[in-house]
Amino acid sequence: MLDDILEIPGLSGKWTEVSARYDYSGDKCKCPVCSKLGFPWGGWFSCESQEHVSLVADGRTFVKVPE
Repeated sequence: MLDDILEIPGLSGKWTEVSARYDYSGDKCKCPVCSKLGFPWGGWFSCESQEHVSLVADGRTFVKVPE
């Protein structure tokens, strides 16, 4: 995990970027972190776990930091 803790506008909690990358063209419904299903919408991919999100445009992936 990268050390930067950040807030993502529109999402609750704190997030950190991880090395896993989302691949819209390869498998647009699979989370790159946990392999669970999710969906791309509004430029973001949201994992059903609600703990992982990715930017569709560049694949950058973020994991929710436990409170």
